Amino acid sequence: MKDTYEIEIRKRRFNVEVEGMTHMEVNVLAKEVENRMFSIEQKYGTPDTSRLAVLTALEFAMELTQLRETFDIAKDTAEKKIIELDHALRSAVDSAASGR
Repeated sequence: MKDTYEIEIRKRRFNVEVEGMTHMEVNVLAKEVENRMFSIEQKYGTPDTSRLAVLTALEFAMELTQLRETFDIAKDTAEKKIIELDHALRSAVDSAASGR
């Protein structure tokens, strides 16, 4: 079920439709966006809100890509370890069964 919440970023109000998040969680995200925009504004010295929005979206997209790559590596490592443990366990069970 989607909920609609009003948030504020850089003194502009937006109604956003979200699913699975509380109003407080959405406000925390809005504050993070506002903080990133401020940081980028300080870094590049641009007061252009449209440019700031695009640069902020790009920064979040790059961060998301890095997190996905890190997750995929961790997932692959975990899957390999599970396979190794499965083989070791099967080998131990087979050895115990044949030693009876």
